[in-house]
Amino acid sequence: MDKSEEDKLNYHINIIQDAINNKRNLAIFIGAGVSKNSEVPLWNELIKIFAKDLKIDDISHTDYLKIAQCYYETHPIKYNKILNASLNKDWNTNCITKFLFNEFRPKYFITTNYDCILEKTAEELKNNSYKIVCKNEDIPKIKDNAIIKMHGDFNNKN
Repeated sequence: MDKSEEDKLNYHINIIQDAINNKRNLAIFIGAGVSKNSEVPLWNELIKIFAKDLKIDDISHTDYLKIAQCYYETHPIKYNKILNASLNKDWNTNCITKFLFNEFRPKYFITTNYDCILEKTAEELKNNSYKIVCKNEDIPKIKDNAIIKMHGDFNNKN
């Protein structure tokens, strides 16, 4: 890492530290990698199940949404069964989620994940100040700490 890259990194670290220390509105974006640490399957693993059932041998990353949509349209009950069996489990929390809650204490977690690992971590750590936002009608109610589930969740079947 050269000096300018190191300076940029330190600059960003200082901004995050300042947000933590001064209780500013820190938001952390969480994707599937964090849930993978709790052994939640990744989207591409589920797509492979759909593709195999649809007898599609060659899939590329750009086909994932098309394959999911096609599978949903042709096998809606089976689609929901697979998602439910794969994602709607009582997953264990992991060291990453615990670290983020304990060390960063963000005002917002924004996630694309359907699982409930963030909610479970908050509950485990007795940090119940986070409102769960997973439906459009929840958005205007955001005032304080929130876990914002951009793609919905299983508890609300959205």
